[in-house]
Amino acid sequence: PDGYHVMLMGLNGQIKEGDQVPLTLTVKNAKGETEVLNVSAPARAAMDMSHDHGMTH
Repeated sequence: PDGYHVMLMGLNGQIKEGDQVPLTLTVKNAKGETEVLNVSAPARAAMDMSHDHGMTH
């Protein structure tokens, strides 16, 4: 809530709250230059699964 988050879909296994999840992010700036960032983020339980992410349920 009140911040950026990433929703992971189509996973091959279960992630538990507190697990460290390795992510590779590819970002592109306004000049079209790309940069690859490797990060590790702690998994947290979704607070409210009823909000819509522009997807049809």
